[in-house]
Amino acid sequence: MKVKQDILELKNGSQIRGKLLEQGENIRIQTQDGSIWVYKADEIQQISSGLNPMLYKAKGFINMSEIGVLSGANDENNFNPQRFASFSFRSFNGYQFHHAFALGLTLGADWYEQVIITPIAIGIRGDLLSSRITPFYSLDIGTGSAWMTNQQENESAKGGTSWGIGLGLKIRMPSQTAFTFSLGYHEQNVSSKIDFCNWWGCSSGFSEKRSFNRLALRMGFSF
Repeated sequence: MKVKQDILELKNGSQIRGKLLEQGENIRIQTQDGSIWVYKADEIQQISSGLNPMLYKAKGFINMSEIGVLSGANDENNFNPQRFASFSFRSFNGYQFHHAFALGLTLGADWYEQVIITPIAIGIRGDLLSSRITPFYSLDIGTGSAWMTNQQENESAKGGTSWGIGLGLKIRMPSQTAFTFSLGYHEQNVSSKIDFCNWWGCSSGFSEKRSFNRLALRMGFSF
């Protein structure tokens, strides 16, 4: 499928897209289905070129799924913070109202040092241009769950509020698909509790709240 197409704008208001084969007294153009159309030069209002509309959708369902790495430091020791890189997955499903605005639901999974968080968030996505290669933005605001974390009998962890922003590059391919590359910032709040247990039972121990702040480098696929 061609990325660029020639566009004939006729004086009667019609628009023909395809590949221009001849330009003179007669104008010949071949459309996507292989048909060849011939027009007199005086029937043509303007000849131009543009992006093949089959490369992107103006409205409709959109999915953007990405995998990547979260990078950041844990703050147990302010004098010697421990840096970690961990796996991250995101899947945005929503409705695209305009190439610059899509609203939907974002699901995923993030691995931290001792806890796995599955975030669920309201997500916004948008392309800044309608060209084949375009920058895009992302915004997610929601919460997370620690149900995937393997916890001991005397330990419990709960996810909390989370949010993330990002900027990326989208490379559109035929059939309204695209490859994506993005860099963003993600914050996830987590609370944990550890009880003191011995042979006669458990008593309340201590609890803490932590905020994981991470840079997120991801790549993925969109349709």
